[in-house]
Amino acid sequence: MKNYILKAFLLLTTLTFIISCSKDDEPVTEPSLIGNWEFSKETNSAGVFVNYQHEVGCGKDKLEFTAATLKSTSFDSSTNGTVVSCTETIESFSYNRNGNLLTVNAGQPATILTIVSITATELTLKQGTGPDESSVILKRL
Repeated sequence: MKNYILKAFLLLTTLTFIISCSKDDEPVTEPSLIGNWEFSKETNSAGVFVNYQHEVGCGKDKLEFTAATLKSTSFDSSTNGTVVSCTETIESFSYNRNGNLLTVNAGQPATILTIVSITATELTLKQGTGPDESSVILKRL
């Protein structure tokens, strides 16, 4: 009888160990920040997201993240009669990422951006706090 109880106990312990150590969960990997992102929405003065206003007749403002640099491309336009003239501005900055915080070295002091959310197709960034807070939503190109 003791032998039967001992075997049942060992079988139960072995099964519990096998079941509890099985790898059921796949590791969760966050989508990469690296790539090209086009401005899609921005917050207005009331903090509500509205469509981002790209310069009419010009390219679209965007950000490009590499492993160590952030390249910002923006457009300004001017109209002379019926001719729209676009000026493209490209700036590159180094940046560091620590969790959801991006420290962009774009002058003194550095600009701190918070990654609010990131998916394979959408990135939401926030800058500032309180009344100076602004956010943008970017779409992956």
